[in-house]
Amino acid sequence: MLTDICSKHGYELFIRNYFETSHAKGPQDATGGFLKNQEDMAVFRGNEIIQSAADFFKYCGKHLKDTKSLYCKRNRTRHSGPAESTENYEMEDLIALGTILAVYTDEADSNYDLFKADACPETLKKDITDDWGVTYVKGSKVVRGLYFDQTKKLLSYKLLDKKHSIISIASVIYISPTLQCSTRCTLSLLETTHLDILSVLDEMEGAQ
Repeated sequence: MLTDICSKHGYELFIRNYFETSHAKGPQDATGGFLKNQEDMAVFRGNEIIQSAADFFKYCGKHLKDTKSLYCKRNRTRHSGPAESTENYEMEDLIALGTILAVYTDEADSNYDLFKADACPETLKKDITDDWGVTYVKGSKVVRGLYFDQTKKLLSYKLLDKKHSIISIASVIYISPTLQCSTRCTLSLLETTHLDILSVLDEMEGAQ
């Protein structure tokens, strides 16, 4: 059927376009999620003002024409020490008080943990142990905050506000400037955000 369209209607070329909003999950959805994530980060960092589809198009044309990875190479454990980035991309520049982070975990029943930053990143001036009993050595780049615990409801989380935690910058895999914890210390994750985080993990796995 498709092979006959060009000759039947006199077209020289037939192009099929796949759009993120119209063709369910697949490569086009991952591409759309990546573009929106990069746009969010650019606005969050104050590098761009994007207020329309035209602005978004111009931003993509200017900054996202070349294929390259913008993700940092991370150690696979959330309790690991600092790791160097493969790009000049400072993850810590995006983290502030209240920022929601996805953190790599090696737990079998979870792909990642969610974490709320209570402060900007810091370099430790001495060895320190958090409320979970995890010790970080002097010189480690870390973020202080609280973990979320997943509830029985799908993609729903509750803040564990009794145990203060410390995580390594190297374990952060995703930052969302739009996610916010409710006044009841709960968080509902959109499926699209969940899939974006999984796509980052896939990128990391593929790079190894």
